[in-house]
Amino acid sequence: MKRIILKTAKREKNKKNGGGLFYTILFVTIVAVGTTAYVMHTKNMAVSELTKNAQQIAVGTPELKPIKIELPPDIAPAEIDEVVVAEEHWQSDDVLPVEEEIIYEEAEAVTAEPTQTTSISCPVDGEIIKPHSDTELVYSKTMEDWRLHKGIDIAVPIGTEVKASANGTVSECYTDTATGVTVIIDHGNGIMTRYSNLASSSTVKAGESVESGTVIGVVGDTAEFEIADEPHLHFEVIKDGKSVDPKSYFN
Repeated sequence: MKRIILKTAKREKNKKNGGGLFYTILFVTIVAVGTTAYVMHTKNMAVSELTKNAQQIAVGTPELKPIKIELPPDIAPAEIDEVVVAEEHWQSDDVLPVEEEIIYEEAEAVTAEPTQTTSISCPVDGEIIKPHSDTELVYSKTMEDWRLHKGIDIAVPIGTEVKASANGTVSECYTDTATGVTVIIDHGNGIMTRYSNLASSSTVKAGESVESGTVIGVVGDTAEFEIADEPHLHFEVIKDGKSVDPKSYFN
């Protein structure tokens, strides 16, 4: 009887010890699974939040606008890095002023070449009886009409010597029905002089170099379009192909 009780008690003790170990292992397993689930949930939440923030930044970020600096036209700036600030922060206290050193380079001064002028002398001594006019019409006694007069008529007797107004090269010598015997001298710098109504021949030839005061011919009456006027020299100054008033060039 006593032996049976001891065996029963031993079996019950072993049974109790085995049951405690089972529950201990079960508890540890449950805690481990719960911890792992919590960690995975927290990680997924963090990834989801980062993705959401990235999408908001990609969609909601306003376009950055560069700030342009207007400089005076006579100042050439050195290379300047642009500072770009989001528009919503232009008036924000969060944006600190950026100190920049802007170096201005003075535009290189362009030295203009001095304009060369040619001093022209009156080819004969006499009174101007018909002025230069390339805009207003002047009455012509010979043609009995009103027309432009691209030169001046200087009254002098027939046979009066006509002198070159400045140094140059004779470019043309010809006879024209309207203006008569004509000599043209090229003085350079775009300036030419024309002497018309000379006698039947001139004393110079095309290509000949002349100096100021050189006699190039004498006054005649060969200009048929001005034959009704008193004897005179028709004199013109041409600047860059355009007729100008000879008086503005007289020295």
